[in-house]
Amino acid sequence: MRTIIAICMATMMSSSFADTTLVFADDKGANTVQIKEGILRAGGRNDGHDYLLFDSKRRTITDIDRRNKKYTRIDETSMKQMGGMITDMQRQMEEQLKNLPPDQQAQMRQMMAGLMPPGMDEAKQPVRNEPTSQTGKIGEWTCKIINIFKGDEKVSQVCATDYKSLDIPEQDYLTMKEFMSFVANISENFPMADQVSFASADLGDGMLPVFVEMLQKSTKDRSMTLNKINTETLERSLFTVPVGYTEQKVMQKKPQS
Repeated sequence: MRTIIAICMATMMSSSFADTTLVFADDKGANTVQIKEGILRAGGRNDGHDYLLFDSKRRTITDIDRRNKKYTRIDETSMKQMGGMITDMQRQMEEQLKNLPPDQQAQMRQMMAGLMPPGMDEAKQPVRNEPTSQTGKIGEWTCKIINIFKGDEKVSQVCATDYKSLDIPEQDYLTMKEFMSFVANISENFPMADQVSFASADLGDGMLPVFVEMLQKSTKDRSMTLNKINTETLERSLFTVPVGYTEQKVMQKKPQS
């Protein structure tokens, strides 16, 4: 009897704390999402690409810069501060432009738009979803089609399914849900984050995307399809900042040339 109870407890524990790896294919190869004990890692293929770590308990994103061996830790407070600074800069610029002739105003706006990252010069607009009655089939999964809008513009189309049909542990699903919530909060204060609109939209309780088609012209990857899931144990080192990396404050981070 004790042996049976021990086996049942071990099975329950391994299921609750199983690690999850999701592989999404796009036209450039594969994007990997890995989850372990409340931490999500996205990107960072074996060819030296940068990646990010999201800690669902601390609600922080850590951007790992492999080339320069640096990392930048971002929380909601710092992003709100940065968003506020950008808004103030835009307001000050508009005040200064009022004193210029119309042709010079247009010229200055065009010049400033070229210096900003894509989406930074756009007005902040709410991201919302519109579920449809349509369904799709991605591999072995049946999914519900959801249209994602930013303001009045349809920016992406998602096919989502219940995480239970993907055999993903509940704790790992909750980590992904926290990540999407974090992105949504950032996008309210940081316009550039609206580009990941499918992540910042509420897809519904228990729902995760298995296919994403991005419709914005500025989006580099047009679509992503979930094609592989496994629950093999992942090394803890994948979810920590590499030894020897130095921290770079978010306000000091410069775009790569």
